[in-house]
Amino acid sequence: MKDAKAASEDQRKATRAMKVAKRMEKKEDRDYMKTHALMQHDVVTLKKAIESIKHGDMKALAEAQKALMHSMEAMKSSTGDFLHFLQLSEWTTADSSAKDCPYCKAQCLEKCHNDGHSFMECMGTCENAGN
Repeated sequence: MKDAKAASEDQRKATRAMKVAKRMEKKEDRDYMKTHALMQHDVVTLKKAIESIKHGDMKALAEAQKALMHSMEAMKSSTGDFLHFLQLSEWTTADSSAKDCPYCKAQCLEKCHNDGHSFMECMGTCENAGN
């Protein structure tokens, strides 16, 4: 009797897990299709912008720019951590020797500039700050 109850419980858990997995798959498919459609639209818009530049059509170029800005805003609104994602991407793609702390550089630049040096002098001085 215990084995039958355990088997039916396992079967219910497996059925539920399959339903959850199917819902997740469906959601991922929808997200992919949405992202893919946005990318295709952006590619078409960029091609139109290139053609308008070649023909000197500033009105079409302005429309293409407006469409791309709208697309970028839509991407930002759909992903709240858009800037964080870009920063994370930059951090992970850079080679390990180029990774540095931007806050350390900013502090170094501020301290150097407050000491009366020009920003150009401070750029050279603080070049390796935070590495």
